[in-house]
Amino acid sequence: MPEHIAVVRDLRGTGLAEVIAIHPGQSPGGTAKEQQAMNVVEQMFSALPPRHRGQGPADPAVLGHCIETLSQAAHAATVCADACLAEEAVDELAGCIKTLLTAADVSALTARVLSRHTATDVSVACALLNACRAACAAGRAVCEEFAPIHDHCRISAQACRTAQAACSALLASFTGPPGPLAMASQ
Repeated sequence: MPEHIAVVRDLRGTGLAEVIAIHPGQSPGGTAKEQQAMNVVEQMFSALPPRHRGQGPADPAVLGHCIETLSQAAHAATVCADACLAEEAVDELAGCIKTLLTAADVSALTARVLSRHTATDVSVACALLNACRAACAAGRAVCEEFAPIHDHCRISAQACRTAQAACSALLASFTGPPGPLAMASQ
């Protein structure tokens, strides 16, 4: 029985790296330390029935990182919008709130659709990833405007920036025939 091996994988030009556990031909498991090295999404993908493991159109580590990052961005944008509502100058933040709620909704939806790993429609995934990049770019921009005043905006801007990079990395990792994929990742 092969040993479980922990490795550090570069997330394709994002400047990010993540420790992942590889389970060559084995069912999920391993030591507690190896399980902690994998994020929940990667653990779920490694728990898929054997015939579905590794069958998706993208690198599983990049996909798992993207789903986790989008979930975090959705949470950060929602919390930031709520915090904006509690600020004294809430009228000045109305545009920020609306933009953040859109970024949160699009990020959460994209993460949910990408989680359907056994039946990925690449054209839908690409469209959602591009929409998510745009929504997160708008959220990042509006939060950067208020970041010097509100710490929650600084944190949300960073989460949106990270989500944008994760979407770009996932688009670049898709495999398949040229055409819509090539256009979507540009």
